[in-house]
Amino acid sequence: KTTIIILANNPDLNPPILTNQIAEIVLGDKLTPGTSSMKRKKKDNLVNKPKSETPRVITEALVGDYYSPELNFKYHIYINEGKLFCKIGNNKKEQLQFISKDLFVVDEYISLIPKWGKENSILSFSLSVGDSKNIWFKRI
Repeated sequence: KTTIIILANNPDLNPPILTNQIAEIVLGDKLTPGTSSMKRKKKDNLVNKPKSETPRVITEALVGDYYSPELNFKYHIYINEGKLFCKIGNNKKEQLQFISKDLFVVDEYISLIPKWGKENSILSFSLSVGDSKNIWFKRI
């Protein structure tokens, strides 16, 4: 019977992660398997696996600007020194790590799943951040 709410204007604070961390401190051993820490360990394995180089056709297809009407937020994906980065709104840039053609991660909390169209084009992607899942971003 615990509710944790964090309100923030700055996504760098990462409210979903802070909420989970507070829950782990407050609830401690009352958390059951399948709660936030268990989910993080599973995704953490993806981030810590040996990095493979992103195929050029995939890198070039992902580059562009994307918009989420749900969040009223823009993602800018670009290449810098041969590596793929995303800039989230006016915030800091983050490197995208290639896991597979259908999965990129920024860290253990943020994953991006491209929606592929014809001829190796990407129409949109869904983004998951912490406990927020499948936030849709359309190419603009």
